[in-house]
Amino acid sequence: MAVRTVTGRQWGILSCGAFVIVACDIIMLFLAQRLNQLTWSIASVGVITFVGMLILANYASQTFGFEGGEMRTAIASSIVVVYFVLISFLTFSRGTLPEQPLATTVIQHFTYVVEIVIIFYFGSKAVTEALNKLRTSQRPKRRTP
Repeated sequence: MAVRTVTGRQWGILSCGAFVIVACDIIMLFLAQRLNQLTWSIASVGVITFVGMLILANYASQTFGFEGGEMRTAIASSIVVVYFVLISFLTFSRGTLPEQPLATTVIQHFTYVVEIVIIFYFGSKAVTEALNKLRTSQRPKRRTP
């Protein structure tokens, strides 16, 4: 996988794209709060973030098709954003966590899922880079006469 440099113009486009994603997420959260639809707001934030990050990652890689790293970035970012939105709603909103054991268990297990996604996201990048370095160091060097 070749490292591509991002120009100043591309940084501007990527920043505008990230701003649009955040703005869409905030609009959906505001509308859902007004309509009292917490579940729809959290789901829509996840979908908007996933699609937006997939598009931004693909634009940054400058390739036609989607690569595994782009998909991994979109999945990890959408799960983490949904987790932060859920936790912030439960912490700072008028609504409270239901006292049912099922709701508490779901929140705890979603926390475990987020932890696993973060570990595998950064762990898979480290393993991929280490394997690439190992492959390049094991190639036989050509002797020049």
